[in-house]
Amino acid sequence: MFRNISVHASILFVLLFLPVSLTLLTAQTDSGTVSGLAVDQSGALVSDATVTLINTGTNAERTVTTNHSGEYTFPPVAAGIYTVRADAPGFQRFEARVEVTVGGHATVPIKFALSGSQQTVTVIDQGGTTVNTQTQEVSQIVSSVQVSELPSLTRNPYDFVSISGNISSGDKVAQSGATKTTGDQNDTTRGVGYSLNGQRSSGTEILLDGVENVDSYVTGPEVTVPIDAVQEYRITTSNFEPQYGRASGGVVSVVTKSGTNRFHGGAWEFNRLAAYTANTVQNAQSGVPKGGYTRNQFGYDVGGPILKDRLFFFQSTEWVRVRSAGNQISLVPTPQFLAASNSATQAFFTQYGSPAPTFTQTLSKDDVVASGVNPTAGGPFDLLPGSTPVFGVAPFTSPTNAGGGDPQNTYYLIGRVDFNATPRTQMYGRYVFYNELDENGSMFSTPYSQYNVGASERDNAALFGLTHEFSGALVSSTKLSFTRHTLSQPFDTSQQNAPTLFLYNNATIGGNLVQFPGFYSQFEGT
Repeated sequence: MFRNISVHASILFVLLFLPVSLTLLTAQTDSGTVSGLAVDQSGALVSDATVTLINTGTNAERTVTTNHSGEYTFPPVAAGIYTVRADAPGFQRFEARVEVTVGGHATVPIKFALSGSQQTVTVIDQGGTTVNTQTQEVSQIVSSVQVSELPSLTRNPYDFVSISGNISSGDKVAQSGATKTTGDQNDTTRGVGYSLNGQRSSGTEILLDGVENVDSYVTGPEVTVPIDAVQEYRITTSNFEPQYGRASGGVVSVVTKSGTNRFHGGAWEFNRLAAYTANTVQNAQSGVPKGGYTRNQFGYDVGGPILKDRLFFFQSTEWVRVRSAGNQISLVPTPQFLAASNSATQAFFTQYGSPAPTFTQTLSKDDVVASGVNPTAGGPFDLLPGSTPVFGVAPFTSPTNAGGGDPQNTYYLIGRVDFNATPRTQMYGRYVFYNELDENGSMFSTPYSQYNVGASERDNAALFGLTHEFSGALVSSTKLSFTRHTLSQPFDTSQQNAPTLFLYNNATIGGNLVQFPGFYSQFEGT
């Protein structure tokens, strides 16, 4: 069993020295900034103008004034759609709508018109791939529309990292019923499944609501959230700043949805069946039928106001049910081979290898030698008659991944509450729970079914965030997080003291594994 418990606390003071310059902005990992320059029709700077930023979903307002250089800024700003409203004596009110993205820097220039003249409302789109002129970051936003509408076979939100530039997914090959990735440097089984910026995939920093979400043991996401709970995320592949921490290849920063003044929600179910898939080449050549599976993934999300303009909630839960049977082929020793072995080997198979697997055909000593096995001259195996049946071809069915994922019962949920305490103080709490139970045989399967091994995962992650604006020049952002990550591998405990035998040389014969009784008794390679 592996347990990982982490407690994280961070306090970020954003010091904005307005009299000096408003271009010196401290970047946020889970929020953005809105800034700009106020001028009149002649291009003259307008100081002491009142600028208000209004969240269109919650009506939360924040107000600053432009400095002597006509500049203003709002840091930090949660991802969302906002209205920028500006007022100054002698000028008509200015309004514009802007989208603030996670980690983004939105610029809204204010051009005042004289009172009585016509004012144009500007809509600014901050999405897409950008080279930020303030921080030089190269990044890509995956929007809420893309998250909800792009296809994902397993509804994994990190699948959409692939739409970003400067990434690679590696070459994946099928080997002994499992999918493996070739190469060591860019092994994409870690991180978010992709190599960013030409670096190891394990060098990707993963953030959830601004807090590190990395399982340091496998360097992948520590907790998983339903895809419909993702507001958006940013993929930064170059020139990312030091506040992101341990990244060497890139940063993937995900933010979750919050409630608004409008009730919204939905329900869904996705179904996949083995009837729509083909058999593997190896099974077809061996006369083994294809495996069967049924995958159902279903859930809901709902959000809305508890107190209008003040208190909001969002909650989403998703379930995964996979019923899967995979047809495997392994080689096991025949009774004739065991009868020719020493007494200790016979005693081991008698005690730990019962009941013996059934097999459909046998491989003789000559067949084994012809496959490339070179017995030691004069050794016990070399002295066997060439026609002696040595290994039996044992097809067996196990609850393994046959194309729809590991057989499992899984559910995961997220709950979030946002509170606008005052125009200067906002806070929120977020909780994620993940529970997965994979059937025995999903982690390791063998013709000796009493040694099948399953998997269990249970994750908890809580976060409290508080933002307070002391003045237009001083803002604090505080986050307290707690994460507990628990993995275990359940198995038949009556067999827990069984020793395990390995065949180190030529563990595969004719493409089929040789397996003995015991846990994890296969060894692929020479």
